[in-house]
Amino acid sequence: EMANSTSGIGFNMRDHLVGGYDEKSKKLRRAIAMAFDFNEYLSIFRNGRGVLAHGPIPPNIEGYVSEKDSPPRSLKLAKQLLAEAGYPKGINPVTHRHLVIHFDVVSRGLPEEKAVLSWFRKQALKIGVYLNIREYDKNRYDRKLNSGDLQMVYYAWIADYPDPENFLMLFYGPNQKAKRGGENLSNFVYRPYDR
Repeated sequence: EMANSTSGIGFNMRDHLVGGYDEKSKKLRRAIAMAFDFNEYLSIFRNGRGVLAHGPIPPNIEGYVSEKDSPPRSLKLAKQLLAEAGYPKGINPVTHRHLVIHFDVVSRGLPEEKAVLSWFRKQALKIGVYLNIREYDKNRYDRKLNSGDLQMVYYAWIADYPDPENFLMLFYGPNQKAKRGGENLSNFVYRPYDR
């Protein structure tokens, strides 16, 4: 990836299942995110180019969090967090079926996109979560983002200048996509962060 860019998965904080700020919601999001082996992604789909990020700020920019400074990650911990969130082995206790998360993406129908989306499905299945991939053209996808009608997305951001603010503003509450049309795709709102 480029030195002034970052990409990853995001969850819609307004969604009834993956959103919210309580402990169970946090554990659910963290478990799902932890299931994805982005080192493998870089190896397979980026030909080994790129550096795994442990936060929104890419390497070589002030505020970057290195692996040694980030919380521990493991598949075992992801499964534990998923169980603590109320979905042991990925099973929804209400339906007694595997938890299904909608993963919304822009698609042009290219073969390489199918390979990437298949990889995403396999990663979530490692903890028993099924990804329902919903593919859209750019216009329809943008309408879903603007209305806040999504659960999980893959995002990429290329900064126009190498400053942490250019990445941290992606989570600034007044920049919510659904309410204000900003670049906060997750619709994250947390007053201490905004201050």
